[in-house]
Amino acid sequence: GMSCGLKPVIHHFPGAEAMLPRPQLFTIAEQFCEQVLSADYRPPQYRRFVEQRYPIEGQWQQVNEILSHLEVEIDGTNAPEAVSPITVPTDHPGGPAAAESEG
Repeated sequence: GMSCGLKPVIHHFPGAEAMLPRPQLFTIAEQFCEQVLSADYRPPQYRRFVEQRYPIEGQWQQVNEILSHLEVEIDGTNAPEAVSPITVPTDHPGGPAAAESEG
């Protein structure tokens, strides 16, 4: 969503303020409608927020860890074997080449 520049409109749940920008949170239906109908739309700002708070390298690492743990559970072993980390190809939209061309 936000990483593609889509405007976030998020229900205010416990802990949401620690993860997301407060102006995008709503608690009642009227606030939701106001946010959706608002002309305030800043795609580059939304993407930057995600890139700064949730860098792709960290996301790939977390995915790799989850998959490693699942592999251990499936295999029924107690110790995970070394798994080579997932790397983002340089020509991938979120890879280093893309970040350099946007800068």
